[in-house]
Amino acid sequence: MSEKRTMTQEVPSNTNYYDRYWDERSLERTRMRSRGRARLGLELLRQVRGEHSGSFLEVGCGPGFALEVFLQAGYQAQGLELSPRAVQMAQENDLPVECRDLEHEEIEKRFDVIACLEVLEHVHRPVQMIESLVNALSDDGVLLISLPNEWHFVSRIRGLLGVPSFGGHDDPHIKHFSVKDQLRLFEESQLELLSSAWDGLAPPRWPLIKTLTEPLAQFRPQLFALSGVHLLKPTQAGTVKKTREEA
Repeated sequence: MSEKRTMTQEVPSNTNYYDRYWDERSLERTRMRSRGRARLGLELLRQVRGEHSGSFLEVGCGPGFALEVFLQAGYQAQGLELSPRAVQMAQENDLPVECRDLEHEEIEKRFDVIACLEVLEHVHRPVQMIESLVNALSDDGVLLISLPNEWHFVSRIRGLLGVPSFGGHDDPHIKHFSVKDQLRLFEESQLELLSSAWDGLAPPRWPLIKTLTEPLAQFRPQLFALSGVHLLKPTQAGTVKKTREEA
């Protein structure tokens, strides 16, 4: 029997950490990056599923920057987020977001698409988190997952110079993924990779440079991608496991 609780209206107890995370972000820069990744995800979904319609859940949606893009595209979308502060920001913009801790709670409904964008690096057990997302998919449902590539060439140069881009007591990332680590996570989670897109290093506020350098991210993501956006579905083994758990 699962140790997770079903979702309740209680505010999770470990929210201060995630509130601090949003206090320390540049909201405008985060908004631009989030919306850019959402657009990459929409293109992957269009290629595989066609029309943007159906039930949609974004897990760890923050203030709803990407969620707004999915809603505008036509999905019946809603979001779950652990930080009460981020939830408040989303709700002030009339976005359907609730405060939930999915490391300890189950998702009761089923969704055609579940997005988890730049979230799994913040959780202690990403494989178990993915398993809970798979269990909440409809029969033909898909996952849209993005993960940071911590080992791009700028990060490697900084490491050689003794000023690494990550690590330390205040690093918000618990897990640090390379491109290979992302693929290994999906394999261990019994997911089939349908398609991927890569978000390049150049920030969206430099649109011309970003446009010119994006082909490098697609060609050599290990070096030139800041993050990967992946469309996935459970493998046959994962589907069988899900069916047994629901029985």
